[in-house]
Amino acid sequence: MENQAKTKELSLGILWKVFRARILWLVLALVIGMGGAFCYTQFVAVPSYSSSAKLMVQNLGDSEATMQSAYLQGAERIAQGYAEKLNGNVFLEQVAEAYNKEYGKNLTFGEVRSKMTATAQEESSVIRVTVVSTDPKEAYDLIQTVEKLAVVGLNDSEIYEVNLRVSLIDRGLLDKAPDSPNLAMNLLLGGAAAFLIAYVVFFLIYMLDRTVYGEDEIKEQFNLPIVGQIPEWLNEGESAQRKLRKRILGRKAGDAKEPRRTSRDYKDRLLSKDTPFWITEAFKTLRTNLAYATTGDTKCPIFGITSDFTSAGKSLIAANLAVSFAQLGKKVLLIDGDMRCPVQHLVFGVDKKQYGLSEALTGAAGDESDRYLTASGYDGLDLMVCGHIPPNPCELLASERMKRLLGELAVNYDYILVDLPPICATTDAGVLANSLTGYIFAVRAGYSNLNAVSNSLETLQAMHANLVGFVINAIPPKGGSRYAYKGSYGKYGAYSRYGRYAYYALDPAAEHADKEMAEGEEEKSRQVQ
Repeated sequence: MENQAKTKELSLGILWKVFRARILWLVLALVIGMGGAFCYTQFVAVPSYSSSAKLMVQNLGDSEATMQSAYLQGAERIAQGYAEKLNGNVFLEQVAEAYNKEYGKNLTFGEVRSKMTATAQEESSVIRVTVVSTDPKEAYDLIQTVEKLAVVGLNDSEIYEVNLRVSLIDRGLLDKAPDSPNLAMNLLLGGAAAFLIAYVVFFLIYMLDRTVYGEDEIKEQFNLPIVGQIPEWLNEGESAQRKLRKRILGRKAGDAKEPRRTSRDYKDRLLSKDTPFWITEAFKTLRTNLAYATTGDTKCPIFGITSDFTSAGKSLIAANLAVSFAQLGKKVLLIDGDMRCPVQHLVFGVDKKQYGLSEALTGAAGDESDRYLTASGYDGLDLMVCGHIPPNPCELLASERMKRLLGELAVNYDYILVDLPPICATTDAGVLANSLTGYIFAVRAGYSNLNAVSNSLETLQAMHANLVGFVINAIPPKGGSRYAYKGSYGKYGAYSRYGRYAYYALDPAAEHADKEMAEGEEEKSRQVQ
């Protein structure tokens, strides 16, 4: 299917994207890993000391024989045999007995085995004996005992009938600094491990995350255009964190005992002269894109606004888009087609019990359109509320009377917007596919799910609906990235200095007051000079 969600493909671009987006967290993980390694090294790890001695198997006969390859290979094998003898139980028991007798200790055979190792170096006749202990004096005393017993014991051995002798070429020394733990190496390994683990976690979160955060996810997953991007709209004094908590938990921030709310806050959510500049410009951009999305022979486009699930903000998008068209001087009708959970009467503050769409479709309002149309309070904008909630909303929307009603209303308006139910919650929205110019699909940044959006689009496409495009709602500051939740409002912030001029035409007194203030400041500046 054309607009079916795509699968994320692993690429260097994605790897770099995750790294760049989470760089601060990765650096923090690096620091924490190094801090943990430092604490482990300094306070937990037990230091160990070592002392090593070297023995060599030498030829005491003809010097010319020592240069022969066969002889050298034989000496290497003999050195390996001697090393195995030094690691054997007989020799280790002798070391434990001699050490305990000379230094007054009580080491067992097993303890000596865990502390001492003898290895024959490759391609040579050298045997390296190493003793490791948590006590540097113990390691030194043990290697001294091994040196004495090894030279005597190996030279007295009669297992090889060759003219060879074992001699001590390097004595063990008292280790003053611990060999382990290595602080520098532990810091490097600890930091690298924490960094890698953090990156893998963030990468898996990215690959498995199906949340819509902005235009990047929509463009990557779907082929539909983005016709609008609405920044997050916060009331004065309301923080983004509080709004997010309020939306998810349905309660006031910090009040864990308050029950989940079913109503929504629509206060001060309609476009006005007090609306932030970037919000107004965002709806103007959406309005312009929709104007170009229709052909010239369409007298009155009829757009349906829907979403995947509730809380995407489709109702406020529909209401403010209608207001924006009305501010352009167009005659607009907004219909509350969500007859299961109507909210437009709350948005515009009108009486819910008035006649509306349900009465118009059932004939309860009669044939006079004035009975089911409500004044919105905005010039050029009429409102058709839901009216009384019917028991069969899907059948009413799919009826021939609904199609005929839209045709009759289109004669008197320039634009008709229908606030429809969510696609995944009910089938009501899809039954109007043949009556609408197109569907506008609303998604909420940080909330909507790509799988749900994909299923919704497939449902609409199965009904041969015309999909105009996406509107991304509640985009956090700095655009739509999932990681950018702080800062200015993207491209709109650059033009915020022009915001006050957008309302001079609506309020000439504001322009006069600004001019007087500017002239007063200029006069004070001249007096100071």
